[in-house]
Amino acid sequence: MINWKSKTKDPVDKEIRSEILNYLLSIRKPLKEDYTKYVIEECKNKKVLDIGICEHTRKRMDSNAWKHKPITENAASSLGVDIDKESLIYLQEKGYNVKFSDATTDEYLGEKFDIVHIGDAIEHVDNAVAMLKYAQRHLADGGKIIVRTPNAYNFNYIHLQNKYGTSLENMEHVAYILPMHAHELALRANLSFDNYKVIYAKGFSLAGFLHAGYFLLKYRSIRHAWAELFAKPERYSTIYVYEFKNQKL
Repeated sequence: MINWKSKTKDPVDKEIRSEILNYLLSIRKPLKEDYTKYVIEECKNKKVLDIGICEHTRKRMDSNAWKHKPITENAASSLGVDIDKESLIYLQEKGYNVKFSDATTDEYLGEKFDIVHIGDAIEHVDNAVAMLKYAQRHLADGGKIIVRTPNAYNFNYIHLQNKYGTSLENMEHVAYILPMHAHELALRANLSFDNYKVIYAKGFSLAGFLHAGYFLLKYRSIRHAWAELFAKPERYSTIYVYEFKNQKL
């Protein structure tokens, strides 16, 4: 990481911003499998705290798309927290280990975890630094905070913005967290940030041509076919996956 404030007072200093840009590109990695498989591998046989587990509808929480489900099925133990009391009662009745907790407060749950997972929640809160500090407070030595968040610059999101005249959002979203923002949030929360992942296009490969052909034949979408072959990683990926750790003393 680069503590830019130790080098300049100017947040748009060209030389330092270029240094941070090079750093960010150096720590970017491809998400080699889909996100669910990645989360399963990270959480397998570990003690996991999952922040912001409640979905918009009960139907979604009953589906395989619910992100907390594979965590509970593969972790050694898991605790889910949220501020949606009604949904938490529903999940408790179904046997899930969940608790009401505002993850932007100074609350301490009394235990630490190997993995703290924040899946599509950080873009909903007023204070992202406070959420990361909450996560850090519950992080065991050698543990990891995993943050998944949407990528506002995905090629299709930009298309939809052009189509509608402006960005049509989830009405609870208040921010997008791009890599430069994640770097700054890590500095403010006293965390280490040395890895983030995005989904790479298949490119000029057999898989790339098959995917492109699929979108052309089934959906007649030149846009998606083009993206499968030509889009750069951060234009192609629909999500960012950030990994934070405690700073080494």
